[in-house]
Amino acid sequence: MRWRHEIYSRYPADGQSGPFHDTLPHVVFRRKTLPWERSLDESRGSDQVPPLPWMALLVLGEEELSEATFSAKALADVVHLPEGFRGPEIGLDPWETGKDGTEAQSCTVLDLPLGMFRRLAPRRDELRWLAHARLAGTRHKEDLYGIGDGWFSVILANRLPQDDARNLAVLVSLEGHLDLLGDTEPDMREGTLLRLVVLDKWAFVSRGPTFEERLRHLSESEESWLRVAGGQDASDPRVATALALGYVPMPHRLRDGSQTLSWYRGPFVPVDVPAPSRPEVFVNPDEALRYDGATGMFDTSLAAAWQLGRLLALQNQEFARALDQAESGQVARVLLAEAERRLQALDKDRPEADEAEARRIARLGEAARLHRDDLMAALALEWSL
Repeated sequence: MRWRHEIYSRYPADGQSGPFHDTLPHVVFRRKTLPWERSLDESRGSDQVPPLPWMALLVLGEEELSEATFSAKALADVVHLPEGFRGPEIGLDPWETGKDGTEAQSCTVLDLPLGMFRRLAPRRDELRWLAHARLAGTRHKEDLYGIGDGWFSVILANRLPQDDARNLAVLVSLEGHLDLLGDTEPDMREGTLLRLVVLDKWAFVSRGPTFEERLRHLSESEESWLRVAGGQDASDPRVATALALGYVPMPHRLRDGSQTLSWYRGPFVPVDVPAPSRPEVFVNPDEALRYDGATGMFDTSLAAAWQLGRLLALQNQEFARALDQAESGQVARVLLAEAERRLQALDKDRPEADEAEARRIARLGEAARLHRDDLMAALALEWSL
């Protein structure tokens, strides 16, 4: 199974740093039945409700990483182990070992002390609470492969990350290790090292201020930005008013390469903002910049919204295709062909009252001959006739 294609997301993300000390790491799969598609307890059959998931998410701290070893092994080396190792008691098909003439399959394995596994892994009664399926709305999600109808499955870790340290989340297969998940200590004579099949792994760092701490220091940070980058005084009533309206000072690089500090406010604001009586049309984002004479700074809110809207529009395939057709003159050619068709269909012997219709169609044809940059003017001319 190609595991990377089955995984929709991981949290915390790979390489991310943040205050994750109170968050259980988890992994989300695109297939809602994946954690239960293999049986962990063969003796129970299919009557176990809810069934036990056959995988678990382990969280290793920095100290534990020094005792863990990752390596690539053939599947035969997972079940046929050297002395001192303990592995899963599972059978392999001929195609997995290469005995049928095909290439032998390989995988990533994790070797760690058996006692450490007992400390890290969930107990048998805990497994059912660490896996679930959920239905999520996909309307505002990125259109990735495999989202389907919005059903996902989730595997949760049973352990919080170590704070102020690097952590490694490892998704492992529990097949053949059910006896190690009970309350009874296993026979250590069978092997002091355990070999696990690794399905996925990623690292993150649990370090940094919480969201609440960031908000509490937001005003102080704004004042620091104003003093250092803009030379503004946060005690100035004009600056205080801008901050109260939801504006924040942000670094702004202008087209000539110079840098300044400008105001920015997102779409979610703490005050009522009246809608404009007539929407403005901007050719580029610079036209949407507004200069605040009171503080001597630009307001980039509309410009940023314009740029975001353009990117979202171009992401829509139908819109991008229509825009390309307009820019290439295809729409103008269609208008011209339609005008010529109407002219040819006119009856030459009709009364003079139809001359207005002929003039209207002739003007449409003339509009269609305009340069493609004036295509919108041609459409407006057609609508006004």
